[in-house]
Amino acid sequence: MEHSTNPRAGAWAPRGTRREVANREAPERIPVRPQGDIPVIVRVVWLDGTEEWRPARAVRWTAEHVMVAWRDDQDDPRSERHEWLRAGDVARSVSWFVGPPQTPRATGPKAMPA
Repeated sequence: MEHSTNPRAGAWAPRGTRREVANREAPERIPVRPQGDIPVIVRVVWLDGTEEWRPARAVRWTAEHVMVAWRDDQDDPRSERHEWLRAGDVARSVSWFVGPPQTPRATGPKAMPA
């Protein structure tokens, strides 16, 4: 069996299969028309229990749910998928990611005391 190991692919899976989102949840009333195309970060839980935070676009929403879109393979428009998630699994920005350690700035030559 061939596997897709493209590091830019959103979810590693055997080629030709598509991983299912465990935390998807559609609202009771679904908006019919697209409402925007807003960059977001989404929490995806796959059926195997793996959790992933990934970039996506919010295209429809209600007070409690957001339909998001992303490509499993950025180079393949056919890999685009749309999923409804609870609003708590969608963010426009986050401040809790831990960045790399800061390197101390190099300072210029020190002045000799007079």
